[in-house]
Amino acid sequence: MNTQLKLIFTIQAVVAFVIIFALNYFALNLSLFWSLFWGLAFILIVGIWASFRLKRYREKLKRDSEEKVQKEPKTDG
Repeated sequence: MNTQLKLIFTIQAVVAFVIIFALNYFALNLSLFWSLFWGLAFILIVGIWASFRLKRYREKLKRDSEEKVQKEPKTDG
């Protein structure tokens, strides 16, 4: 994975954590500990889900490219 994608994913994770933390701390009036806990738990769950989806997407791309190579007619000169 290139560094630009890693940077985008990191920024998205930080923004999501801040939003979840702010909602828990200010809107739901949870303590600082529970706000941090649920913010980190949310990021962990979403990160696991995203890595699973990325793995399946890469497998699909690999499968599609293999099928495309098999379908191409071979010409000798």
